[in-house]
Amino acid sequence: MSANLHDGSLVVNFPYDDDKIEGIEAKTGDHELFVVLSYLYARAHRYMWKKGPRCINQYDDNLDEGITNGNKWYRVSGGMQDWNYVFANCFELTIEMSCVKYSTDEQLKQIWDEHKFALISFIEKIHNTISGFVLDEINGIGIPNVQISINNIGKTVLSSTDGDFWRLVIPGNYNVTFQHFRYEPVIRFVTISKKKPYEFLNVTMSRKKFIENFTEVNSQIAYTFDTFMIFITLIISHFFQALIS
Repeated sequence: MSANLHDGSLVVNFPYDDDKIEGIEAKTGDHELFVVLSYLYARAHRYMWKKGPRCINQYDDNLDEGITNGNKWYRVSGGMQDWNYVFANCFELTIEMSCVKYSTDEQLKQIWDEHKFALISFIEKIHNTISGFVLDEINGIGIPNVQISINNIGKTVLSSTDGDFWRLVIPGNYNVTFQHFRYEPVIRFVTISKKKPYEFLNVTMSRKKFIENFTEVNSQIAYTFDTFMIFITLIISHFFQALIS
C-alpha cells in the first residue's frame, strides 16, 4: 500500500491510468477497494470531497467527491500506480495535494495542515488486511512465492521470503486461495467486517505427491553417488599407496 504525492490539482486518483479508450473508467479487479480507499482520503481532507471544479481551467477537473479513475480523468501510460498494482504486491493511489503545481516553502505548512488527517486515515487502512504466514506442513518453514487470491478476482499477491503475506481488503466474505506449483492448493474462508476489519492466518501446505517422490529419488541418487565417490577415492588411494611401496 502506498501513496504517490503530487501537486497540480486536488483529487485522489486511482488505477488504472491507462486504457485503449481515454475518458472511460479503466477498472481494476479491485475497483471497489480503490474507490473506498480514495473516498476515505478525500473525506478526511478539509474540502477535497466537495463537488465542483478542483482548480480553474485544469484538466477538466470538475470531479464528484474528490476522487477519480485515472484513465477517466486523463490517460497516462506507464504510471507508477499502475506498475505497482500489476507487478508488485502494492495498492497505490496518486494524491494531487494542491492546485499550485510547484508549491513554495511558505505553502507547505498549509498543505500539511489540510492533508495530515487524511494521510493518517490512509495509513491506518494498512491494518484492514488478510495477512499471515504460509508454512510447509513437514518442516514448518515459510514458503515464498505462494500465489494468494481472493474470490479469484483482483490482484494476486505473492508471499515473501519467509512465507509472510498481506492482502488489503474491505468488509465482505472471501474465499482465500493459496497456490504453489510444489504444493496442494489450500482454500480458507474469511469474513471481514467493520467490527473486525482484519484476519490473521497461519496456513500450512502439503507437498504434492510427485514432488515428495521426486525429492526422495533425488536423495537416494545423491546417497548412491556419494557412496560411489567414496569407493572410487578408496581405490585410487590404495593404488597410489601400492605404487609408492
